[in-house]
Amino acid sequence: MARLAGDAKSYAERLFSYPAVGALDKEAASKAIEKPINDQKAIISQEVLTTVFDMTKGYPFFLQEIASFSWNNAQGPQINESDVQASYTETIKSLDDGFFRVRLGRLTKAEVQFVTSMAALGNGPYPVSDIAKAMGRTQKSIGPARASIIFKGMIYSTDHGYLDFTVPLFADFIRRHRLSGE
Repeated sequence: MARLAGDAKSYAERLFSYPAVGALDKEAASKAIEKPINDQKAIISQEVLTTVFDMTKGYPFFLQEIASFSWNNAQGPQINESDVQASYTETIKSLDDGFFRVRLGRLTKAEVQFVTSMAALGNGPYPVSDIAKAMGRTQKSIGPARASIIFKGMIYSTDHGYLDFTVPLFADFIRRHRLSGE
């Protein structure tokens, strides 16, 4: 009985364990990119790893995407700066057509207006008062859309009165496609 109770307690504790998931720091991102490359007897310089980190903001899926395109586009056993730069456009197009478009597709028309207003303000975090002003509405009136978008995991509160997108580069996607009239 004691063993079963101990097992149940351990299981219950894991149910309420919420490990942080998000962007990797520069060192972890570099390891994630460099190890598979080295395992294939290829190389990538620290300078190129810094470029990849800067382009992706350390977001794991974005790291995988640009590393994959860079690997496929590299001419030899070394992935260099020009391989990564040449792969960036292809990576962004892939993210736009899949990852970002699917996220945007989960939003209602009012929610799309909300995130478009956020992106139009530049880069976050975004004061909620500025979002409401950009929408021509009161802060109170945008509360339901705000709550719904947070629930859907698209934005989060960074501090009292401030919001930001949960994934990097999403504001850039919106500026490329929603604000350009697409």
